[in-house]
Amino acid sequence: MPKKPNNNASKPYYSVSLERGLSILRCFTPDRPVWSLKHISETIGLNKTSTYRFANTLVQLGYLKKDPQTKLMQLGPQIATFGLGYFYSNTLREIARPLIDEISNTYNITTELAFYEEDTIAVVYRREAVEAFVPRFPISRRKQQLYLSARGKAILSHLPPKEFLEFIDGIKLLPKTENTITNKKDLITELEVTKKRGYALNNEEWVQGLIAIASPIIDIHTTKVIGAVCFDFSTIHHSIGTIEREFADVLMKTARDISQIVEARSRMGAMNLENVQ
Repeated sequence: MPKKPNNNASKPYYSVSLERGLSILRCFTPDRPVWSLKHISETIGLNKTSTYRFANTLVQLGYLKKDPQTKLMQLGPQIATFGLGYFYSNTLREIARPLIDEISNTYNITTELAFYEEDTIAVVYRREAVEAFVPRFPISRRKQQLYLSARGKAILSHLPPKEFLEFIDGIKLLPKTENTITNKKDLITELEVTKKRGYALNNEEWVQGLIAIASPIIDIHTTKVIGAVCFDFSTIHHSIGTIEREFADVLMKTARDISQIVEARSRMGAMNLENVQ
């Protein structure tokens, strides 16, 4: 694997340091899954000291793992989040888009599809209602902010018990509006209710004038929460009570339909893989 000339280094906003870190990860292939620091250094054309600094950072972040005796390195468990995240985000968008388009066209609802992986939630598809005056959330948000949104609470309510407790222990509840939940006991109660009824609510907790209802998308095979569908509304046209009465059933059916299609796609993929093998 000879070093390739870098034609991008002179481009604006290009990070050579990031490129070097990623070039280390690209060394690891099915044909050569284990590497020594010396061989990595020689392959990417970087001195051993710099190579060690980049590789050690990747080890500490979990993208590489190093044998304490032999010092040989191989890919770590965190690397799977890249492939898994790409697979689920693209699969979810492909599956959910026609369902969301139909809902949006039928009910004129601002609808968002969010993908969740490890500690981040990202919006991968959005359809806006006509003349709805609904403010936008950031396209992505780290787990520390999930308590502020309906889609975040829908996801948090379905975390495994250990991960749920770690989140509660580590979170600092900061007020964004006068309606923001800032007491951990109140948040736990809210999330328990959310899980039981199948959807989460946001009553102007992030932005005044914005209310929302969201339901989780579940990987039925693993029972892991992988995202959420959210309907956003302006308080100019709706109240929390009206969106619950009018849209909770539609929302939960949409989330269930997406979850079931994800399961069917995964099952078909596993069957095809078995046939190839």
